[in-house]
Amino acid sequence: MRKLVLAFCLLALSQISIANDYLLNPATMSVGQSIGENLVVKESCPDPDETSCQEKVKYISATAGRTGRIEFPVQLSTNFYVSVNLDGNTTSGGIRVGQSITLHSGSHVATLKFTQDSLASWDKTSLDSNNPEDTGGGGGARVNGGFGGWQGGYSVNDVRLIVIDGKLDAYINEAFIPKSSLHNDVSATITLANSTQTYDKLVIAGIKDSDRLFEVKTGCQQASSCSASGGTTTPPTGTSISSTECMANYSPTGQLHVPCVSVPDAFGGTTVYDIKLNQQTGSFTFDLDMNSVKPK
Repeated sequence: MRKLVLAFCLLALSQISIANDYLLNPATMSVGQSIGENLVVKESCPDPDETSCQEKVKYISATAGRTGRIEFPVQLSTNFYVSVNLDGNTTSGGIRVGQSITLHSGSHVATLKFTQDSLASWDKTSLDSNNPEDTGGGGGARVNGGFGGWQGGYSVNDVRLIVIDGKLDAYINEAFIPKSSLHNDVSATITLANSTQTYDKLVIAGIKDSDRLFEVKTGCQQASSCSASGGTTTPPTGTSISSTECMANYSPTGQLHVPCVSVPDAFGGTTVYDIKLNQQTGSFTFDLDMNSVKPK
């Protein structure tokens, strides 16, 4: 058992929420709930071909036969990242062709696209900016061929847009997006003309009914100099996210149940835990029940 003071717990939780801001977490939503354009919360086994499993997972996908889109109001500047966790469901056309992740700063946009080479008929990625004053970018890496770190089948891929010191890069599972298929050892880095510009909107588009979008979050890439926030405006169109599933509850027996504690790891990601704390008799000190700690 570890002794924890309630005030310290609340302070730690507030610091964690600043470091990582969940824009989308289907695990806290209801199956069948609509979100964005032509998108809905679904549930299946980790391997969607299976019909029976011990624990199912929730995700966002398009309604049958449609293509979905979702946008988030954000405030991102200086050194930050955007992380999109999605299913590389290549066996049924998953996130390979037509999908995009775009950062908007006024009329300027930077986009990571999943496309198909018209001549070679292979899947590729590209990272581009429409600002003529930005330099760099490119793409053409064959996704299924292993370039860019892409994992096929029903694997979950962590796709990231990262801005550090005025340079924008894209990564798939920690591997950078190459500049071209012929130069896959050089990253498709975009050097931003304005290194401190603020992005006010994040758009994920081209989501098909075979895709599985598990989470979207933002955070500081370097804690010393960063502005990353999901903003305080209304959620994306169609969203009605309830916070009750992640609300901490104190019972008369002296137990504090905290369903969602986001803990950052050494690689810039996070794990969400469900924990319980037991109050010491006659004090405001709580003991962490180590047997209750479990990832969500």
